[in-house]
Amino acid sequence: MNKSSINCLLKLRKKIDSIDNKIINLLLKRFNNVKKIGEIKKRNSIPIRDITREKEILQKCEKISEEYKKYLKKIYLEIINSSIKIQE
Repeated sequence: MNKSSINCLLKLRKKIDSIDNKIINLLLKRFNNVKKIGEIKKRNSIPIRDITREKEILQKCEKISEEYKKYLKKIYLEIINSSIKIQE
């Protein structure tokens, strides 16, 4: 690999690192809200799982990107499963 390619690769990885930091911070905010929702559900005897809501989120993933929808769906399934565990 030539020097120009290495520099380009390093720049792109820096951008990805920055994006990853933003994703992590957003997930932390999401999980904090999920925890609060879980507390409300417990106080009001509302089931943790909301299949309709889960389907809405996954359908949104499919609409956002045709090219990456299967990856987005997998990621969001994991986020949903983690959210359920946080609420339990």
